[in-house]
Amino acid sequence: MTPNLNTLFEDSKENHPKSSKSPSQQRFEDKQGQEIAVLVNIINSAFDDMRNQVNDIPSGYKNHLTKANRMNEQIKGKLTDHYGDRVKPLSHNRFGLFLNDYVLLFKKFTNKGLPSNIRTKNSVMLSTKGKLNFPGEPEIVFIGFTVTPGYELLRTIKAVRIVDEEVQWAVNLEGLAGDIRRNAPIVVTPTEGGLVVKPKIQQQKKTG
Repeated sequence: MTPNLNTLFEDSKENHPKSSKSPSQQRFEDKQGQEIAVLVNIINSAFDDMRNQVNDIPSGYKNHLTKANRMNEQIKGKLTDHYGDRVKPLSHNRFGLFLNDYVLLFKKFTNKGLPSNIRTKNSVMLSTKGKLNFPGEPEIVFIGFTVTPGYELLRTIKAVRIVDEEVQWAVNLEGLAGDIRRNAPIVVTPTEGGLVVKPKIQQQKKTG
């Protein structure tokens, strides 16, 4: 039975103890760690740059896919700037980020929290098998965002794991990034005036 997506997405806004998460979700969060904040920043930056680009395009040159296409291009470009050749082309004009034993697929989500796809043999395969036919068969996790109908606002950024066309888990990445920052280990640094205590947060590259 498919879990209620609305419940999954609402629940993911709250901090849950590790014991209440599935092993699959906990593994994803542990493996990605500080990369979660990087991904959130990239999607937010891509949205802002997409809006600026679209505003400069005369209305006669736009169509119903203009914003979606610019958003996809911005995400792919910023991921490539940051992660280099870990962004790889896939079949059917897709791309994936191969990161820490996963392949992350970036998609606009529907309001129900599912990847916005035309149902094809390939899209069904991705949401059924849950893995890619690459060395090591990395697990697929969809990184998605929801927007208002006219792309005026970016509403949410989520990670969703789908197997056999059923949602296994979903998590709010913005909330998770905040949790990771708050729970970062503490580093005690000696100085001439005493000790300075500060959170240990991994240095991140600029995303461009």
